[in-house]
Amino acid sequence: MILLPDLDFYDDKFLSENEDGEDVWTEEANKFSEKLIKAIISIDKTLHSSGDQTAEPVWASVSEYKLEAEVRITEDVKKIEEDIQGLLTAKSALEEQLVDLGRSRCLLYEKGKILEHSILEGLRVMGFSASPFENADSEFDAVFETEEGRLIGEVEGKDNKAINVEKLRQLSMNIHEDLAMEHVTKPAKGVLFGNAYRLTPPSERECAFTEKCISAAQQSSTALVSTIELFKVVHSLLESPDPAYAKQCRLTLLNTNGVLTFPERNSG
Repeated sequence: MILLPDLDFYDDKFLSENEDGEDVWTEEANKFSEKLIKAIISIDKTLHSSGDQTAEPVWASVSEYKLEAEVRITEDVKKIEEDIQGLLTAKSALEEQLVDLGRSRCLLYEKGKILEHSILEGLRVMGFSASPFENADSEFDAVFETEEGRLIGEVEGKDNKAINVEKLRQLSMNIHEDLAMEHVTKPAKGVLFGNAYRLTPPSERECAFTEKCISAAQQSSTALVSTIELFKVVHSLLESPDPAYAKQCRLTLLNTNGVLTFPERNSG
């Protein structure tokens, strides 16, 4: 058991205010922290040392007692530590990029708010202005538009079922609530996004929507979009942006009633 004294890290002489009125450490605090770190390292060395060797005190490590070779090696160690820190920073930045780039795969397996957020990001990749909407009376998963038209989306994810007609009723209510708003002059196009059988590999999934849901969507001029279909488009556009293909996909969304299949991309 190691017993340390009760240290006051918030002594008045350790703190001062910067131009923004925020507390910052003083030079005296930095010197104190250096001494404290060295003392802790010294304790650790003593605990792990064999025999009765005494840990080197701080005063014995000053330059006047060191060989020139020690000084050079110390500088080399410091440079390596700086290089390591730089590499760790670069690694962290690359890992963040990986997370951002891989976020579109949430379209294949997520549900709830994460799926909604991923759909909004995917719609933006396609060229839509897209966001959720909420006020005191209404809450819509997605409102998205371009110069070609305005749409309202409802999102549903199912672990091991197809998307049923209930979500179409909710979408229809949302469209009517939206139309009742003063700034809206005509009904938005309705789109139901479904991630059905989300825990099953995409190649093994059944149809994402029930027959009743498909029939009702055709009658109500609603597009039914499997998030697998959306993922294919988003993945392709992230890999290689193509404004013409993105517009083609937007128009498909606006003009499709029932189950939607996005157009194939021209390989040429």
